[in-house]
Amino acid sequence: MPLKAFSAETMKGLATDAAEVIVEAIRDNPGGGERTQVHDVNASLAATPIPV
Repeated sequence: MPLKAFSAETMKGLATDAAEVIVEAIRDNPGGGERTQVHDVNASLAATPIPV
């Protein structure tokens, strides 16, 4: 995704009251091994939550 398009979509998301900004074009196109990495991080956090 070109930087200009990414920036525009990010700024559009930041202009809302959303607690999280998701750039759909990036979300739907993970890099190599990214799904596994995200799954592993989520599993680790679920097993040992960060104390709050």
